Amino acid sequence: ATSARDQEDEAYGQRRRRERRQPIMKVQHAISEALGDVGAMLDEVVGKLKELGIDLEELAPDHVCYRCSSTVEYQDVCAMLSQQGVLLIESMIGGRPISTFQLHGALEYDGWRIGCIEVPCPKEGRAYKSGWEHVEFVVCKEGEHKGNEQLLLWKEKYPHVPWDLRALGKEVNPDISLQVSEQHSCKFHQCPLDRVIEKEKEQKLFVPVPPGYFSQLS
Repeated sequence: ATSARDQEDEAYGQRRRRERRQPIMKVQHAISEALGDVGAMLDEVVGKLKELGIDLEELAPDHVCYRCSSTVEYQDVCAMLSQQGVLLIESMIGGRPISTFQLHGALEYDGWRIGCIEVPCPKEGRAYKSGWEHVEFVVCKEGEHKGNEQLLLWKEKYPHVPWDLRALGKEVNPDISLQVSEQHSCKFHQCPLDRVIEKEKEQKLFVPVPPGYFSQLS
């Protein structure tokens, strides 16, 4: 016979499964109004991380990434974000520009505050779907941001997770990632993106966008 405790546990499990399928919250922000609700992506990511048993208490999301389908859209999105925040950097990465903005008012989601948005320009000849692409988390405490040792230690806590390790060997800002769905992923790194950018600018480690880059594409 099924005990009362077993029935309570099953009811709790069913309730949690329903919660994972339902949106946790809509992010009320002008950016969500303009680009679509980033909360839908965060819901999906959080549900996957909980399913895999990853401790959310030790994670701090520092930025989200919005993909553009065209160069024109990239320029329009950057113009809009320049009204909502400050451009930290626009530099050439992987053969195309990527901009990062620090928002005047952070995106707030279930106790998290996300202060930066990354916007890659699409690579020439590649097709992309517009929309939110990934959220990136810092896994280390203050003072543990150098190198990738802490990231490796954190990864070893979850050996069952199918990590993508292709970016772990990057000289600047190494990360590991997890594909959540066809459109969304999440990444994990040691150092907040704004700190990475600050270091890149101080040490001149970035490649500026060449003059006339966008006019050549039009």
